[in-house]
Amino acid sequence: MGQEFALKLLFDQSQEAQVGINEDVSDESFRARLQFHIDCTGHSPLDICHKIGGSLRAPHIFNFLIGEPTECLSLVRRDVATYLRENEDPGLPLENPMFCETSIAVRMEAVLSCCRQDADMGLIVGASGLGKTEFLKEMKRRDRDMIVVSGDPTTRSLGAILLLISKPLPGVYSRACTNTAFMLNIIDYLRGSGRLLVIDEAHFLSWESFETVRKIYDATGIGVVFVGQPRLYDEMRGGSRKSLLWDQIFSRVGLRCHFKNDIQMADVEMIVDKFYPSGICKKSMEYLHSKASGPGKFRAMVKLLQRAQRLAEAENTKVTLPLLQQVNKLLMA
Repeated sequence: MGQEFALKLLFDQSQEAQVGINEDVSDESFRARLQFHIDCTGHSPLDICHKIGGSLRAPHIFNFLIGEPTECLSLVRRDVATYLRENEDPGLPLENPMFCETSIAVRMEAVLSCCRQDADMGLIVGASGLGKTEFLKEMKRRDRDMIVVSGDPTTRSLGAILLLISKPLPGVYSRACTNTAFMLNIIDYLRGSGRLLVIDEAHFLSWESFETVRKIYDATGIGVVFVGQPRLYDEMRGGSRKSLLWDQIFSRVGLRCHFKNDIQMADVEMIVDKFYPSGICKKSMEYLHSKASGPGKFRAMVKLLQRAQRLAEAENTKVTLPLLQQVNKLLMA
């Protein structure tokens, strides 16, 4: 062991207690979370290990990642814990025990599966609160090769959508090149990969951004799925002259899934049982079903149930219909 590394170990050991490592977390848990982070970012394990431990401790961190014996295990755990705390996506944990396989999730999974298998283009639209984004996170856990990006009001320009798609593609950067060159770099990376590109919140994209994605789709032979709110579907198939701009895209959409307001009671029961396993009465379930069928859909229903549950626990009672109505009137109206 070199003198420089030995001195660094002594310094690290004196600082270890200040990092706040959770000793209850197993090596397997750290290893799984780190691997999931690597899969989500698209970067190579070696690159991430060097980013965590630098040139001195990277080999030890890599051994830890692959389950091999490693020196200074406690320090490696500390480095991994610190890195995950600073870089892990809090909105995409390794597991989501509250995920429910609703009928909406089943239909979305069918669209994604077919689009990947057939290299097709798909379109999934539905109101906010149906669980579309949570479903995509679950699919990312199951299929880590899938590329999932999310649009927002800042991704309307060509450079923005290209940058968004390139982030999980290691080695693909704009390098101050033109948008055309940037797009070609992405195409070269994805061509023939058989991967699936999913763009969530696609209603934020401009027509030019959609055309850019269409070009990537045509040139690479990968599957593409757009997920967004109903206005996306309305704009693509509307009767105005502007809708003619969408012909190149809409004609390529081989699978369309349009969720409207038909919320199934079975889905509500599944979600309620997951969040409140103690069970509620039939009238309460019907009331929550009515909330799920209104604005906010499942998201609004779950928030109402969670707030009622906290109040019930504080008062050492159960969730009842009057309590749900009271919470809705005071906090949700």
